[in-house]
Amino acid sequence: MAADGHVVLSPDASRRWVAAATRLSGPRDERLAAVDRLSARETEVLAAVGAALTNAEIAERLELPESVVREHVARVVRKLGCAHRTAAGLLAYERGLCRPGHGEA
Repeated sequence: MAADGHVVLSPDASRRWVAAATRLSGPRDERLAAVDRLSARETEVLAAVGAALTNAEIAERLELPESVVREHVARVVRKLGCAHRTAAGLLAYERGLCRPGHGEA
C-alpha cells in the first residue's frame, strides 16, 4: 500500500491518532452518538468525507451540485460538534462508515 502512495499505520497507531484528533472537538461518545442521528444523505456525505474525497468528488459521486455538498459537509460538521472536516471524517472511520486509504465510502 505504501508503494501506491497510501499511508500505512499499525492498528494501534491508527486508534491513537484517531483518538487524539477527535479529542480536539468535544466528548467522543456524544459525537459518536450524533453520527447515528444523521439523515441518510448526511451519513453518505460523512462517509465520503471520511474516505478523504474532495467536495467535487463527493458531488460527482452523489450527483449533486458542489455548493449543495459544501452545505451538507458544513451541516454534518456542525451537527457532530466537530471543530473541522477532518475530525468529522475520523468519526466516520470510527463508526465504520469508511476505511482510510481506500477512497471509497
